[in-house]
Amino acid sequence: MKTFGKYSWAPNGRLVAIEYLPAGGPDLNMVNHIGVLALDAATGKAQAFTPRVTTPVANRGPEWHPNSGAIVFASTGDPERFYAVGSAVRILGLNESQPTVTPVDGEWSFL
Repeated sequence: MKTFGKYSWAPNGRLVAIEYLPAGGPDLNMVNHIGVLALDAATGKAQAFTPRVTTPVANRGPEWHPNSGAIVFASTGDPERFYAVGSAVRILGLNESQPTVTPVDGEWSFL
């Protein structure tokens, strides 16, 4: 991991979702991944970091579902055409391998 951006504590206090720039990746703030850091419940020490969202686009703003079982984030771009902008809110369950697009009603913007 090169640098990290926004992070979000899970409501259960045992997991942290972290937005980061991958090591060896471009020095652009346009390719962000999201990983999960697991903490020991008794000591609070880091146990394991697991990359969870690694598509070659901007995956940003991880937030936890209230039950600590899923991460909600915004994904901007198109892996097939890096320059194409197409924001979507996505949700990734901790037991799922691929995020799903979440419908959003009304106007919204991604910063």
